[in-house]
Amino acid sequence: MSSLPWFRFYSEAVGDMKFNKIARTCGISKAEAFGAWAMILCAASESPERGKLYVTLQERYTVDDVADLIGFQKRKAQKYILALVRMDMIGCKCGVFFVVNWDKRQYTSDNSTERVKKYREKQEMKRSGNVTVTPPEVRGQNTDTDTDDRRQKEEDAAFDLFQLTCEKNGILANTPGDEKTLLALVKGGAILDDLAAGIVWKVDNSSGKALHASQLLGPTQTAMSKRLQPPKNGTRQRSGELTEAEKLAEQRKAVYGKH
Repeated sequence: MSSLPWFRFYSEAVGDMKFNKIARTCGISKAEAFGAWAMILCAASESPERGKLYVTLQERYTVDDVADLIGFQKRKAQKYILALVRMDMIGCKCGVFFVVNWDKRQYTSDNSTERVKKYREKQEMKRSGNVTVTPPEVRGQNTDTDTDDRRQKEEDAAFDLFQLTCEKNGILANTPGDEKTLLALVKGGAILDDLAAGIVWKVDNSSGKALHASQLLGPTQTAMSKRLQPPKNGTRQRSGELTEAEKLAEQRKAVYGKH
């Protein structure tokens, strides 16, 4: 648990249009989108490493843990997490979720223990004559690289979620071949439902569950193609009707007994 039992929450967040877009994307109310974000910030503040979602120093938050935290079903939580990633509000690196602008919004000076420690270190440096002058930060203009950076963050987060899903189902996903496969799926536009469908298909059409993520390339791409196909009657899918990928994902729950 953090030594600081509070964090800065800015009133401007109430009018942030990001929550409107997240609410529309996830099919939830703005109040739900806002409340879930507040819960995530609370968890990040309480984390052993502030700004990142850790239960303990050795145990990170999984998608299931985030779902339990914010009170969403797993699929709804997955969609919410990806919406936060697209809005550049959270990221995922090496399987660890983190709040993107935590250090910008939360000041280390708020923590008196940390402030006293730095003050003492500074005084010690002065006494020893080892004072370092930090040059002023130079801010560059926004360029097209901002879009590329945002896209890269989305892909990194999706890749980590794919890896976590594989690992959760006992599928190895850390060899170069496995990572290459998952990265290709992410860049190709696959979503978690496609991957889940690929896992189910592998179980139904082979002697056993896939042992490596590299074996899921074809099945996942097939599921993605089916998901992107327009309805045969030329009309939009009725609300509440499951897509082929979603049906396969439901089968996955039955196969593995997970929700």
